[in-house]
Amino acid sequence: MRALTFAKQRLTAFHEELARLERAEMLEMLGPGSDLGTVKQVCQQQLTDLWDYLPFLGFILRSTNVRNAFEIYTPLARLAWRVLGPEAKLLLSSEWDYSTFVYTQVPLLPGFVLIGIPAHESGNPLVAPLAGHEMGHALWAEVVERSLWHPAFLTRLKASVLAKIRASWADFHRLHPEISTPDDLETELFATAAWAPAFAWAQRQSEEYFCDFVGLRLFGESFLYAFAHLLSPVVEGMRALHYPNMLRRVRFQMQAALRYGIQPPANYESWFKDRDEPSDEDRHEKFLVELADSAADELAPELISHADSLLRRPGLPDRSTEELRAEHAATVQRIYDDFCVVAPAEKTGHLVHILNAGWKAAMDNVPQVADHSPQEILRELVLKSLEVLEYETKNAAPA
Repeated sequence: MRALTFAKQRLTAFHEELARLERAEMLEMLGPGSDLGTVKQVCQQQLTDLWDYLPFLGFILRSTNVRNAFEIYTPLARLAWRVLGPEAKLLLSSEWDYSTFVYTQVPLLPGFVLIGIPAHESGNPLVAPLAGHEMGHALWAEVVERSLWHPAFLTRLKASVLAKIRASWADFHRLHPEISTPDDLETELFATAAWAPAFAWAQRQSEEYFCDFVGLRLFGESFLYAFAHLLSPVVEGMRALHYPNMLRRVRFQMQAALRYGIQPPANYESWFKDRDEPSDEDRHEKFLVELADSAADELAPELISHADSLLRRPGLPDRSTEELRAEHAATVQRIYDDFCVVAPAEKTGHLVHILNAGWKAAMDNVPQVADHSPQEILRELVLKSLEVLEYETKNAAPA
């Protein structure tokens, strides 16, 4: 009910904003004697506003749909506050895109992070760890890109692309005979335009790596299971050049897991396969994407470290010591044991513990209940455990 109340309040605020966008006074002031240019400009601006804002209105409306798992909202919102700051406003919606996605930095809705969950999974709390990846995009936009670290990172990324061009100058020169020497790469406009796509793709790939590392750092092994649940083995067809291809992405997830003290599933990499690479016939695109892939991969370990440093905050999961890892494992096992006897868990301490225990039970195909799907019963146990967590959080004694 609280989630529903919040959603109604947000919708009311949005309707008020739409009323302002109608520009009623200005339209009423315009008439047959008004300047034609002014009339066209006002009408054009109104049409543009409606075109831009209607998708967000639909998003907000769908966030109130009962297909959503409202029990997950407040624990996720609390996590978003820890990650993005107390001003962050999280909104979850059931969307008709297969993959999760995020809107950030919406001018009409400052401070809002709008995360879309695939409609067929929006009632499944076990996909919630994928919201960690989307929070990573918000963290990248709101914190990373505004930090002093980011320009230095881009400088290193650009240097990596250029170093690889110089190392394979003969191949590059065959594609661009008009560029005489490597000295022209940064000084001539047509030369910089030749490698600019590789640099842009490397930036986007780096952001995707970072977001995977944020999701993994926050949610642990449950992020890997949720990622595989949605995307394993791979969507057929040509890869998106601004995304790392799947096997590279998974390998760096495993590297990050090792760094964060997380145990990935056995043979995790074998669950996936790559999408198609550009063909040899398109030599130019193939060369550029190889530059982007290599540069992004070279700096991925730095992104693993940077995500870790940004998320070392009070209230966020931490597995950096043997003691903390043992404590996490014991809590997850206790919750798992409750699920095995078809009981919601108490004193779970954190959303992440519940989700990791939920995935452990899902992979073991428990609980076994006659005439009921284990997955269906498990989802209800996870949702009930989230309700208990929220009750315990509200009623906890002040520190």
